[in-house]
Amino acid sequence: MAHYSKKNYTQSIADHTRAIQLDPNFAGAYEGRGNAYDDNGNFDLAIADYSKAISLNSSDGRTYYNRALAYYRKDKFDLALPDYNRSIELDPNYVQSYEDRCYIYYFKGKYDLAIADASKALQLDPTNVNAYYYRGLSNRLTGKYTEAIVDLKRVVEIKPDYTNGYYELGVAEYFAGSYNAAIKDLSKYLETYPDDINSLYNRGRSYRRIGELNLALADLNKTIELNTKAENAYWERHYVYIDLQQYDKALADIDKTVEINPKAINAPYNRSWVYLYMNKGDAAYEQAMTYLELNGLKGSSSTYAIITGYLGLRKAGKAAAAKTFLAEWLPQVKPEDWTTSVMKYFQGSMTAAQLLGAADTNDKLTEAHAYIGVMQMIAGTPAPAKVHLNWVKDNGNKNFVEYDMAIAELNRKTGVTTKKPLPKKRP
Repeated sequence: MAHYSKKNYTQSIADHTRAIQLDPNFAGAYEGRGNAYDDNGNFDLAIADYSKAISLNSSDGRTYYNRALAYYRKDKFDLALPDYNRSIELDPNYVQSYEDRCYIYYFKGKYDLAIADASKALQLDPTNVNAYYYRGLSNRLTGKYTEAIVDLKRVVEIKPDYTNGYYELGVAEYFAGSYNAAIKDLSKYLETYPDDINSLYNRGRSYRRIGELNLALADLNKTIELNTKAENAYWERHYVYIDLQQYDKALADIDKTVEINPKAINAPYNRSWVYLYMNKGDAAYEQAMTYLELNGLKGSSSTYAIITGYLGLRKAGKAAAAKTFLAEWLPQVKPEDWTTSVMKYFQGSMTAAQLLGAADTNDKLTEAHAYIGVMQMIAGTPAPAKVHLNWVKDNGNKNFVEYDMAIAELNRKTGVTTKKPLPKKRP
C-alpha cells in the first residue's frame, strides 16, 4: 500500500504479486494489484484482477465499483452497467457509483434514469457538480428547460470555471425562450473559446430572436467562415435575410444548405414562402409542388405547402388552375385540421368572418388575418386587405411565416419599408 499511495505503481504491482504468490486466495491482493494496474492505464489487467477478487469475495461493493470504472474507462458501458448496479446494491451510499451510472444512462439516451441517478447523487452530495451538469443536460434533452436552467446555474455557481456549464446553460436558455440570458452565457463561454462554432451559432440565433439582426449576421457569418459546411448556420442565416427582406440572399442560403445536405427536405417548402414574399407566384407554386411530390402529406408542413401552392397560382393569375389544385388536395386532408378551414376559405365554402371565428388562438388569428389580407390583395381590394395585414403587423406572432408575408404585402403596396422587429419560424 505504501508504494501505491506514493504512485509507484510498478513496485505496488510487484508487492501485490508477491502477496498473491504467498496466498493465492487473498482477494484484497488481487484488488490492490488491480488498482495499481488501473491507475497505470492497464485496464484489461485490472479487470482480470478485479474479476478474480470478486470470485473470491463477491460481497465487496468496492471491487464491483472498481471493475465497473475500468470498463467505463474503456467505454465498455454495457459491461460496466451491471457492475455499477451490483456496487449500488452492496453499498447504496457511495455517491460515485450513482454519478458514473448517471453518465452511462445519459450517454445511452436514457435521460429519465440519468436524472434519477443524478438526483440520488445530489442527495448524498449536494455540491456534486457533475451530477448537476448531467441532470441539467438530461432535463434539457427531455424538454424540461426550466429544470435544466436551475441545474446548470448551480454548476457555474459551485464551480465558476466550469466553462462547459455556461455553454449548456446558454443552450437551455435559448430553448426556454430566455434569449438575452442565452446571449450572456454563450458570450461567457466564447470568452474562453472565441472560435467555437456551436456557441457562435446559438448566440446568433438568439440575437435573431430578439431582433438584433446585424449581430445575428455577424455570429452566423463567423460560424460559416470557420466551417463552410455548417449547414445549420446557412439555414439559420436564411431566416435572418428574410427578416431583413433580402430575399435573394435567403434563397442563396437555402440553396447552399441543399448543396451541403441534398436531403434537406424542407428546402422547397421554405423556398415557396420566399417566392411568395417576392410576389413570384409561379416559382412559389413550383416549389410547393416539389415539396408535395417528395413528401406527400407527411409532416406538419405539408398542408401549408398546399396553401403556398394555391397562393402561388393565384398570384400568378391562374385562378382556374388554383381551383383545380385545391379540389385535388382538399379531399385528402383531415376535416378537423385548422389548415383545412383555411383551404375552405380559399375554396369559398367558408367566409372570412367564419374563418376568423374559427381562429381560437392568437397564432390562428395571425394566419387567418394574413390569408384574408393576401386574398383581398389578389382580388384588387387593398383597403380592406390592409386592415387585416396591419392587424398581423401589430398583433400577430412575429415568429410565423404569415407575419413575413403580411410585411411583404404591406411593403409591396405602400412602398414604405416596414421594419420587422422579431424573427421566425414554424418548422
